[in-house]
Amino acid sequence: YISEPNQHIEEYLDYYFDGEKNFEYAVLLNGAWGSGKTWFVKKYLEKKQDGKRKICYVSLNGIAKISMIDEAIFKSIHPILGSKGAKLVGQLGKGLLKATLKVDLDGDSKPDVSVNATLPSLNLPDYLKIDEKFILVFDDLERCELKKEEVLGYINYFVEQEGIKTLIVSNEEEITNNGDYSKKKEKLVGATFYYIEDQDLAIQSILHDVKKEELKNLLNLNFELIKQTFNQVGYKNLVVSKSNVFFVE
Repeated sequence: YISEPNQHIEEYLDYYFDGEKNFEYAVLLNGAWGSGKTWFVKKYLEKKQDGKRKICYVSLNGIAKISMIDEAIFKSIHPILGSKGAKLVGQLGKGLLKATLKVDLDGDSKPDVSVNATLPSLNLPDYLKIDEKFILVFDDLERCELKKEEVLGYINYFVEQEGIKTLIVSNEEEITNNGDYSKKKEKLVGATFYYIEDQDLAIQSILHDVKKEELKNLLNLNFELIKQTFNQVGYKNLVVSKSNVFFVE
């Protein structure tokens, strides 16, 4: 298991994503900012990259328009065509492209590859070409600049109309729990889990990413001291803790 304290979440996600049953609801993973829930989700998605299912991961952080979610999904499932170098996303919203596009992949203003494209408008959900073989993940719901009930309504289309199994990741403490949000959530979300901070695993993951071997070895030798200090300080934000380690590095 990725995280023993969160074993039950991993087991349920396996049950939810791997079976043939159409659950007709989304799963919500709730947790405090900096607790490591996004790291957990990305590690889980790595396990699912076995060719049986396709993965679409979208961060809603800073999203201010529904069309921006469309574009983020497009970039996730078509990373080359949606890349900055390809310079296609802005053109796609203008309508149907039926041409051989000269795609500049490295930004040197010279075409590197030709793409025979027939791509519908980003304004239509059909362009996404997402089916039931996808794992669809929307992260950072609380950081989305749209009304949260509007976002849930958007996600509901994929779940209810297309039968796509979907995971929503959020810190609900940061969401104003008004009536509209609660109603949309009740309709869309069928299972909610709270991510439990896995301190040992989080510290290990931070130390694993340290590039300087001498520093990494020193920190690993003092693992228990680091954990003790972490607990004494009482500050549980793992994202900031990781930034501090890399600052020292």
